[in-house]
Order: sequence, then C-alpha cells, then structure tokens
Amino acid sequence: MAKLANFYLDFNEGFDIWVSSSHDEIKSHFETQHNKWKVHYSNGRKGDLIGYIWNAPVADGYANYMVVKQTPLELAHIDWLDGYSVADAHIRGLTVEDIRQHKVGREVLEKLFSKK
Repeated sequence: MAKLANFYLDFNEGFDIWVSSSHDEIKSHFETQHNKWKVHYSNGRKGDLIGYIWNAPVADGYANYMVVKQTPLELAHIDWLDGYSVADAHIRGLTVEDIRQHKVGREVLEKLFSKK
C-alpha cells in the first residue's frame, strides 16, 4: 500500500516558458529536472523504482507522480503543466507490483512505437 508524500515536486517555472519554448526544449528541461530528482531521492535509499514516474490518465492529460521511496512505497505528486492529480485513495491502493507492471507496460509501448 502506497503513501502520498507530504510534499510535491514543482516543475512549473512560470507559464511563459511553455509558450515560448519548443517541444524539444520542454522535454529536455523536464529530463534534466527529473534526473536531479532521481539523484536526490535515491541518495541512501534502496530500490530500483526510485525515480520512476508513474502516471494515470485524467481529463485531457495525465496525473504524474514520482516514486521517492520504495519500502514502504511513497510517491510525490509532480506539478507539471496542468498539475492534474488523482484521488489520494487511488495512490493508497497502489502496490510496488502495480508500479512494476506500469513500468513494463510503458517499456513495451516505447519499444513498439520507437523509430528504431
């Protein structure tokens, strides 16, 4: 059973960056920030899922969360674009196995739709 962290990861640095930046620039910025978070939260913690971004569809986008602790499972909300979130009960119902299945599914889709 997962726990929602008592903090969130703020990715939005002002709406103007999204208007004036290309898709590649936004993606690069997100990847840079994500790598910083992974290093910070994996420091001294064990678990292959730390830093993994789990998401769930909401409205016209996704609610994004990062695994910040694996045992016990803890996820932090990522305030990204519209900042969608899911109900806390949804997070509490997640298990490590759910996160692993999500990761495998994403890897299969990425492989299927990759340009390689």
